[in-house]
Amino acid sequence: MSMNLYGRANFSMSTSKKADLRRWSLRLNVAAFVILFVGYFLTTGTAVIESEGAKGAFRFVALLLILANIIVGRAIKVQYMVALLFLQVVFALNQSQMVVNMMFLLLISASLYRLNGKEVAVVFLVAASTVLLLHIVLLNTGQLLYQSTE
Repeated sequence: MSMNLYGRANFSMSTSKKADLRRWSLRLNVAAFVILFVGYFLTTGTAVIESEGAKGAFRFVALLLILANIIVGRAIKVQYMVALLFLQVVFALNQSQMVVNMMFLLLISASLYRLNGKEVAVVFLVAASTVLLLHIVLLNTGQLLYQSTE
């Protein structure tokens, strides 16, 4: 069951409008995950950028894209809304960063909801390939050092 947030129900949309929404959803998810993966790679994974502000900026931009995707879809499942409300209450009670991560994962799940399996695979393929290419470039330019852990 979906909650209609903007007046018109999604089942009354034309097929072309649904296809356009799916394409926008795919594009926004690809952009969000590329930013999220590249941010993790540059800040936490390799420490090329050693700034908490940069780490927060990557996460914030990815979150904005995920929220834009949820808003563009014009409907969100009631289960996501209830879970998000519950997590906000839990966070208000104990101020745990683990709860913030759980809310972020819940929003990611809501953002990926409209995509089919192949489209979700494309989202992760593009994001992982971008990080792989960035890693190769940084290795070849000497920004990262190759070290064996033997």
